[in-house]
Amino acid sequence: MIEMFNKQAQRLQAEVSLVFPPLVTTNFGNYYPSTAILSGYLKSHGYSAVQADLNEKFAHYLLQVDMLKRFAEGSFLESMQLPAEAIPCLSARLIHRHRHLLFDEHGRDRFRPNAPGPAHLLFNVAQMYHLVFDPVTLQQPDFYDTSAARFYIDFYHWSGYLESLPPKIHTIGISVPMGPQLVPALILARHIKRQRPDITVIFGGPTLSLMNLKDLDQLLTTVKDIDAVVRFDGELPLLRLVEQRRHQQWEPTKVPAVSSFFDGEVHHIPPEPGPDIKLLPYGDYDEEMMAALAEPEIGVIQARGCYWGKCAYCDYVELYKGSSPYRTQLVDRLVDEMEYQIGIHGRSRFAIITESIPPLFARKMSEAIIASGLALSWSSFAMVDERFTSEVLQLIAQSGCDYLEIGIESMTDRVLKLVEKASTKVKNQNFVRDAAAAGVKLKLNLIPDLPSTTYREALESLEEFGALEDCFTFIGVYPFEPTRSSKIGHNPSFYLLKTEKTGNQEGQSQYPANHLICQDPAMTATERQEVHAKFFAFREHINARRNIESTRMLMLTDFDSSCLLRLADEYLDFVEVDGNLQCYHYLTRKLFRVPRYWTEAIASVRTSHAFSCDELISWFVEPSIGQIFYQQLSEFRMLMRCTEAKVDADKNNYALKASNRNRLKIVTSEQIALTLIQPPTFECLEAR
Repeated sequence: MIEMFNKQAQRLQAEVSLVFPPLVTTNFGNYYPSTAILSGYLKSHGYSAVQADLNEKFAHYLLQVDMLKRFAEGSFLESMQLPAEAIPCLSARLIHRHRHLLFDEHGRDRFRPNAPGPAHLLFNVAQMYHLVFDPVTLQQPDFYDTSAARFYIDFYHWSGYLESLPPKIHTIGISVPMGPQLVPALILARHIKRQRPDITVIFGGPTLSLMNLKDLDQLLTTVKDIDAVVRFDGELPLLRLVEQRRHQQWEPTKVPAVSSFFDGEVHHIPPEPGPDIKLLPYGDYDEEMMAALAEPEIGVIQARGCYWGKCAYCDYVELYKGSSPYRTQLVDRLVDEMEYQIGIHGRSRFAIITESIPPLFARKMSEAIIASGLALSWSSFAMVDERFTSEVLQLIAQSGCDYLEIGIESMTDRVLKLVEKASTKVKNQNFVRDAAAAGVKLKLNLIPDLPSTTYREALESLEEFGALEDCFTFIGVYPFEPTRSSKIGHNPSFYLLKTEKTGNQEGQSQYPANHLICQDPAMTATERQEVHAKFFAFREHINARRNIESTRMLMLTDFDSSCLLRLADEYLDFVEVDGNLQCYHYLTRKLFRVPRYWTEAIASVRTSHAFSCDELISWFVEPSIGQIFYQQLSEFRMLMRCTEAKVDADKNNYALKASNRNRLKIVTSEQIALTLIQPPTFECLEAR
């Protein structure tokens, strides 16, 4: 009781609120560390801060039963109605049926995209609210009256964020590490200023740090709801701005690394060196936010900057201007923080905050964890590096490594050399095999179309990755996004790209104005689309394996023909499309089209609670067609073993057999063949 009283008293004294806004679908179910690290820094200097994860709250907003029903019907915005067969609609229908699986037995969020079960379906729904715009959009007087903007405004009202703020809050810091957060963050700033004009709103994060000054000028000139933008290392500038507000002053032009619209004009103050990360206080992870998550990862800083720092497509080497391009933590201090956080929160999953953990640091850290006796798990970004020897990888596995996330990108040596990756195809293959042999799980990130990649090279890379599929557990596929702030953006012709004055500015990760409008003549548009589809299909194939425990009951063709079966209806979504049936299997993540000749047969199988293979085949006039029908159901994992028949199976099947024998008159095998549909790409909503 005393501890609870003390926490409440501390909260009431808070002067700063640190917010992580929507929309980062890949962070659902997790705790993004930026607010915790800033809170720890402020508190070490005598400033109490509270944190809010509005990105996680947004997931809850979408999961309301009324919302899911609305999405299932195709209604996402007033200006947009999707057909029932669209991926977001069928995802909403399946979530509605399996919503309970998104929470553990304690009601904690199980939203992580790589979690088994239906978590990926939430990603499909949320993607509909990924807003894309160019800077001109901000100047439109009716921007905040669009249906997309109003959706976010309604969410912020629903969240109760402003109403929950402690009374002494005078500053709100909004962390914007990812481009898809920028528009929702701007809408949040407007929401704050309309309700609480007394509060100072400060933006920060990589999205703002990578924005060129011309675009930042336009942003600050147009959006008066932003009082200041912090760029590069955020700790010192934020502290100085908060100090000013405590003393009822406001002079942002005196703070390094701060941009602001002040006294009628935009000012950009150059950065000074950021803090020594060896001296940074430990991250201040909010206990309530931690308690709401089933499997949160606690972020601990290993480095700022990248020890390689040469990849031509990477922007993140630009994030720490004013400081050394690479700063690293002490191994012992990092492990001490792990022990500290376990003691505070009782949670033992850690994310190493780094662009790429060096092999020597990974070795020493693993040895220190093993020597400490701590029982924990950790994950980290890493790169293919020959210094990750079998011995080092075995130490990594022994220390509790959950997985390494590798930007492996491609298997084409020519392209890897062009974009200055440190690896080659052979090095990639050896690394992946060695990691698997050592028991280190891998998540591989692939870029199908790095600059100058031809159609043939892309498919050959995919084939090489396919040959190694037993060596990794998860796949991310990211079509190439040329950005103006990268080395490629500075000299696109060197990378065989042709720049254009107008075109698609849509970007996946950063502010759209940072997107380099260009053309890569190495592939036609049709070839590129096909390559993306094949890589996406490979991703779904690999990632669906996380449902292996759930799919053990699903039937393959080799089985005891006498066992009772039923349709795996709970995992399937059917919808009629142009006279045919579309089916999506959420465990296997396969989308396929069922010919119209199947309609009656599927209806019969769905109404039969239990049947044997022989009985199913006997429903058809032609047993050979019945056999093909069964094989198709099995191949697409649409049947499962019926362990406990809820009806008298014999009686039920006899009635079905009698009633269906004269109805299931499918004529040829070609007419019942399923058609697999490649996973579609998502189109983001335009905020206009």
